[in-house]
Formats: sequence, C-alpha cells, structure tokens
Amino acid sequence: MKYFIANWKANKNADDALAWSDDFLKLTEKSEKVKNLLERKLIKVIICPPLTLIYPLKERIKRITNICLGCQNFSLYEKGAYTGENPVQSLVGIAEYAIIGHSERRLKFGEDQETVNKKIDLAQKYGIEPIVCISCKKEWDSLKKPVKLVAFEPLEAIGSGNNMPVKKVIDFRQNLKINDGTEFIYGGSVNEKNIPQYALSDRINGFLVGGASLDPLSFFNIIKES
Repeated sequence: MKYFIANWKANKNADDALAWSDDFLKLTEKSEKVKNLLERKLIKVIICPPLTLIYPLKERIKRITNICLGCQNFSLYEKGAYTGENPVQSLVGIAEYAIIGHSERRLKFGEDQETVNKKIDLAQKYGIEPIVCISCKKEWDSLKKPVKLVAFEPLEAIGSGNNMPVKKVIDFRQNLKINDGTEFIYGGSVNEKNIPQYALSDRINGFLVGGASLDPLSFFNIIKES
C-alpha cells in the first residue's frame, strides 16, 4: 500500500476545508484509476487538517474507502485540569493517525526526542497510529518503540522546492536498517511533477505532502501521477 498524507499545517477555515473535500471527492469519483486503487486498498489517503477541522471533514469522508483523518499534534497531558490543551483521548473516533515529531514542532516549539517518545506512547495507548517524522538517523535511533510509519523529511527540502534526489532518499532508508513492519514515507517539496520518480521505487511506501496538499487538484494529481 502507498500512503498519501496531506499536512495542511496552520491553514484553512471550516468553509475552506469543506470546499476542499468536496472538490477532492469529486475528482476522485471521476477517476476510475484512483477510485479503483482506493477500493482495492492499494493506496490510503490521510488528511491532516488543523484540529478544529477534523470533525467536519470526518462527516464528509466517512463513507469513502481508505480515506481517513489524522491530527498534526496533541497535548503531552493525557487528561485533567489543563485548560486549553487538546489531549489525545479527545481524538479517539475521529482521527486514526497523528503526525509526531515534525521538524516544525522540533524547531519552532522546542519538542525534543523525549517529547516525541512520550507522544508515541500516548498515541499508541489510545489506538491512534503515529506518523513519526525524522530528519536524520540520530532521531530514528532515539525512538524507544517500534512504529509502523516513519516519515523522512530532510530539512533542506521542506518548503524549499528542492526535493531530495530519489537515490539519496533510498540510501537514507538503507542506512536506517528498518524492519519489514515499518513503512517508509518521504516528505520534502513533493509535487505532481516530481512524484513519479519516487513512486517507481518499492522502497518508498508513501508521501507526506505539505504545501502541495492545500490545493485539492494538486494533491489529487500527486496521487494520480503515482
């Protein structure tokens, strides 16, 4: 299975999100190729909007095979008197995945490897699948528990338009020595023009898409061109 993960970051309001989902689902419905891949569970689409938009989108996609939702972040606090926090238990039933350790969380919000490991524990405790982001081997080696999805996002490629060459991505995976139970995701200036070169490799199991996922047509074309 190939994973296509849309990370909207801090973008869109409720009207934007619903319009995006309407356009994306129309494109999917018209494409026999993409529809067939979803129905056969050969691809999975994971939409990760801002937290407040998860439930409205859940209602839109609930009858569509292999399209689901993820969150971009959640609180380190499990539950209790923590006004303003968003505990992972509040996501149960609406988000199936959680992006953890994204470079922007590490760089802009000071999240360290201890925080990443704690969030992996919390997500797994509540049945939410972590999508663990790493930018170097040290971050991989620092994980304390096995994970199903690891997303490699080289810092020089994120939001720069300078995607990493396929060979370098595959070499990085080889260096990790990951086991067969872990899916290797690439993220870093992925778009509809460069996606085919990555999709040809069976060593890359999916894509974490940032800016290009904000436009439903662009994100759809990334899936179609794969």
